[in-house]
Amino acid sequence: MILVHKKNILRLFWAIQILFFMPLTVQAAVIVFDRVTTVGTSVYLKVLTKGKFFPEGGKRITFYLEGQQLAKTLTGGDGYGFLKVTPERKGMQEIEVQTDKDKGTGHLLVLGRDEKVIVIEIEGSLKTSLYSENIRAESRKAIKALSRSYKIIYLGRVLGFNISKTWLQYEKLPVSAVLPWHGTDTLEDLKENGIYLWAFIGSAALISTSSEYFEKSYTFEETETGKKLENWAEVENLLLNQEKN
Repeated sequence: MILVHKKNILRLFWAIQILFFMPLTVQAAVIVFDRVTTVGTSVYLKVLTKGKFFPEGGKRITFYLEGQQLAKTLTGGDGYGFLKVTPERKGMQEIEVQTDKDKGTGHLLVLGRDEKVIVIEIEGSLKTSLYSENIRAESRKAIKALSRSYKIIYLGRVLGFNISKTWLQYEKLPVSAVLPWHGTDTLEDLKENGIYLWAFIGSAALISTSSEYFEKSYTFEETETGKKLENWAEVENLLLNQEKN
């Protein structure tokens, strides 16, 4: 008898749903993970090199940041490679990692310690948009408006990094860093890097374990620890008008 973990079932369901709504994409041979930090706070850039199906280590890689070469190194036996950087200016910076044959890109989001951040959980806040073009348009409008006043970080709890990035791009949502959920360690790391975690939008389940890290928490589900909202228009109105300060 084969037992399938609940998380794997959810991951498969989401992958099927999202891939149904967007064109097929080629699996990247070089996966460059997004990173978030503040000016003057060191962070490790992270890359994974892959073969046709599985991670492939021992690859010679070159790191670039905003087109400037930083260093050359080798990925480990598990396919992962790292490079420590200490950014000196704010802004979204492109990370590029090249091997002999392939390359991949990611983002380094560098913030000031006083910049308010809204964390948006992809699955928990955007899942209903899969089935409604009106909801997709509403969420796109709201997130674009929020991104003009706040910094946005996307959080992927169930989906893999590549699927999350591809779907956000397909939906034409504002470009920003996408981070995988590793429990509250993810939020602890952001906090240690000086990130001002101001508001969270996502599932009630995640709010129940992480609301202490945020000043405001919102969900579209029944919740005991956050605030339930009806739609993205209400999110936009609250965060840009009623609760901005």
